[in-house]
Amino acid sequence: MKYVIFSHSGWSSFPYRRYIESLPERERTLFFGNLSNEDQQIYGLQSLSLPEIDRLEKGEYTAIVASPYLLPLVFQIEPRNIIALLDFVPDNEDSSLWQKFSGLLAAQAQLIGSRNEEIYLEQCICHENVVLLQNENKECETIWAEVISAIDQSESLDPWKRSQWESRVAFYKGLHDQIGDHEKVCYSLASYLYFLERSMAKQYLTASFEQMILKNNRDCLSTYYRFFSAIEAKAGNLDLAVRNYAITAITEEEKLNVKSFYSLLEEGRKDLVQAGIFKLNKDYLSAIRVLMASNDPEANRYLLPNYLNTYRWEEALNLLKKMELPVTEQYFVDGIRGILQRIRGKRHEGIHLLLRASVHDWKVLSSIAEIDQWEQAMKKTIRRLNDVK
Repeated sequence: MKYVIFSHSGWSSFPYRRYIESLPERERTLFFGNLSNEDQQIYGLQSLSLPEIDRLEKGEYTAIVASPYLLPLVFQIEPRNIIALLDFVPDNEDSSLWQKFSGLLAAQAQLIGSRNEEIYLEQCICHENVVLLQNENKECETIWAEVISAIDQSESLDPWKRSQWESRVAFYKGLHDQIGDHEKVCYSLASYLYFLERSMAKQYLTASFEQMILKNNRDCLSTYYRFFSAIEAKAGNLDLAVRNYAITAITEEEKLNVKSFYSLLEEGRKDLVQAGIFKLNKDYLSAIRVLMASNDPEANRYLLPNYLNTYRWEEALNLLKKMELPVTEQYFVDGIRGILQRIRGKRHEGIHLLLRASVHDWKVLSSIAEIDQWEQAMKKTIRRLNDVK
């Protein structure tokens, strides 16, 4: 297999070097940017310059991408697969810009990895193929190599995902045995047990909640009750799920949500209620699964915001086609298409679509400004990678 690594920093500070050494069936591995002769020899890498990108065989390379600012270069090689490596916002980078385009990167990827467990958990409720890459963890390295081979063969990653969840449950249970009902330990246990659809999730979430209240942290009420609500929804207890959500429904919008849920339950439209509860807990992936399997005539309307919130914009555009938006609302489609075109390297087409959308909605101008900021970040990243050795 052939690989191209698109990092945000030089090789010496690339945090996933050990995982590059564990890549399966390494036939050729390129690193975009300058490399020292020593690093090329030690790690079996070749340096890739900007002019050389166009000369690579299209569709032959798997792109390993650790910078959301380099997406146009990634699409330039027409990658066989994209592996996104996500981390917290680097120093001196704009937080909102990095997070938005990291979301777009994740949505384009066939596999998402992170060494940070918080990011890993966030991605597990947004996307199907996510792997935890903790340093000094041989099990993670083994799973990494196996899932890349599985992705290349278009195999399901469910066995590996469940294996990591089981491993994290065992880890946190061990911690729990040592220190007792610590709020963070119990919350993490509840999260992984929720993924595994086990009833014990509720018990550990209750223990975590009790610890938070004992420590006089009452800002967590909404977060916890929505998690309780999602646990009940996953178990099919929709009446209880809605009641749990209603406990912290304070704003007018939240009260309208409760009213809508009860109306839908009365009409027997359980799929919409279940998906709605998942969405409010930011478990977009579970909501998407429910709605994709639903026969409810309004499933697509409920599905759309879940695609938008997870940056799965191509799928959102396909839904919008089916929904037959009036001409006066086509600017919304143009705004999405414009950003997608730009990250795929089609700058002229992307800006044209955004300008056309801005005629109908001046707020789209902020997207044009954002694209300009992203382009500047991309140029800065390219310069840095070509300067560093």
